[in-house]
Amino acid sequence: MDRSKLMSDLPLIERDRELLKLLQCASARTPVLLIGSPGLGRTRLLRELGERLTAEGIDSLYIPFVQPLHAFLVSMAARLALPTVNNSSVALRGLLWKALEDHPRVLLLDDIAKATLQVYRFFERVLYIPGMALIATGAHVYGIGALQRIFWNHQSVVSLPPLTKQGALILTQQATKLYAADLAEDEGFQERVVQVARGNPGRIVEMCRRAANPTYRDGGRVRFAALSIDSLTRLVP
Repeated sequence: MDRSKLMSDLPLIERDRELLKLLQCASARTPVLLIGSPGLGRTRLLRELGERLTAEGIDSLYIPFVQPLHAFLVSMAARLALPTVNNSSVALRGLLWKALEDHPRVLLLDDIAKATLQVYRFFERVLYIPGMALIATGAHVYGIGALQRIFWNHQSVVSLPPLTKQGALILTQQATKLYAADLAEDEGFQERVVQVARGNPGRIVEMCRRAANPTYRDGGRVRFAALSIDSLTRLVP
């Protein structure tokens, strides 16, 4: 099961401030970059933003970042359901620019890493289109490559913090009930999850999900060390 699906089964916790900022930037058509380490919920927040924009009557397009540029152009054209007669990069760029000029929207670009200068030039042209906006995510501002030129202003960068201990405990309780209901009353297990996860919601959910797997059980006892290690490797890119 994919990680974003796991997270979507649970409510957002302690993300109201970041979501409000992203909504404001989308409405103002101001580029913004959401940064945070794996598991903090960048993808989940971006998808939630898309749902909120739709509810407000604002069109958006969620698209994961891929390289090289040609692969990204093909993916974007497919997501927009554009008829592609000529599959060359030049033709695809023209087709996409024309489609976006005819129907501007908010682009939700997920998980940027080491973008090339070609990618930057494509998005630079896209952002010249009136009504277009770019909301993006990445692990770190210095890891997004040439697209850092778009987010040069520190005010265009939003950092996603870990959950507080209270927020982590609430999420752990909910995730335990959803994925490992037999541990719902086991406060010791939940406390260990909170301690090990260090506010990382993705790791909390992953540990609770794995806790239901017999692989991580020894009779009635949870093999927590194995559970903890394997949940961490899941979040490492």
